[in-house]
Amino acid sequence: MLHCDTATCAVPSYPPAGTDTLNVSLTFAHVYLDENDDGWPEYDAGAATFDGEGTFERSAPYVSGGYNIIDTEILSMELDGTVQGSKVTIRAGSGLGLTASTGQMRERTPGTWFPADTWFDLFFEVDRANPAYGLIAHQLLSYVLGNLGKD
Repeated sequence: MLHCDTATCAVPSYPPAGTDTLNVSLTFAHVYLDENDDGWPEYDAGAATFDGEGTFERSAPYVSGGYNIIDTEILSMELDGTVQGSKVTIRAGSGLGLTASTGQMRERTPGTWFPADTWFDLFFEVDRANPAYGLIAHQLLSYVLGNLGKD
């Protein structure tokens, strides 16, 4: 973890507003299967990881309430994985006609830039190759963005 105070660290230079296309990996600790399609899971299919590509929009950095902030939005994201031997696809993003998934990067301590918290209000749809089971993903463990900031 990078830690510094404003007296010893230079303010980092961040890129202007723009769009980035990144490799994405989303891991769920538990994926529950709903055999009866009644909204209640009958059993735990275990962990599952979904991989693919996402296009994200970011604002130029700005200050609000003393905090450095960068607004973000998932424009499009399509991730594929396997649950119980069946292909599952997760899609998100306003560019795919879905509800906008917006977020933010915000420093924890005003004027320091690092560490910072980041989040998205994520809205997504799930397609499954085997419609015999409903699918409920639970306990998001990691959301890893690869090649951050690279075009």
